[in-house]
Amino acid sequence: MIKFFDLQKINKPYENAFQNKLKSVLDNGWYILGDEVKLFEKNFANYCAAKHYVGEEILIHYPVPTHKQKAFENWNNLSFPITEKIHNEVL
Repeated sequence: MIKFFDLQKINKPYENAFQNKLKSVLDNGWYILGDEVKLFEKNFANYCAAKHYVGEEILIHYPVPTHKQKAFENWNNLSFPITEKIHNEVL
């Protein structure tokens, strides 16, 4: 078999940087709308020469946290503090 695309080989030089960034994201606890996402959106907008980017102008608000919605009624009694905090703040 001929390897067409060897991601292990490509990623090897950056392994420590990837691990450090992943740890930083996990330690921060914000996987959605976190600082890394905002920074990516800003940098990508700059790369694309866009005047604005999503994190700068648009926030989405769902009036009921996902785990409290009827579709997830098996989860309704659970608590997800960060999700609930986002739902209380993003309007």
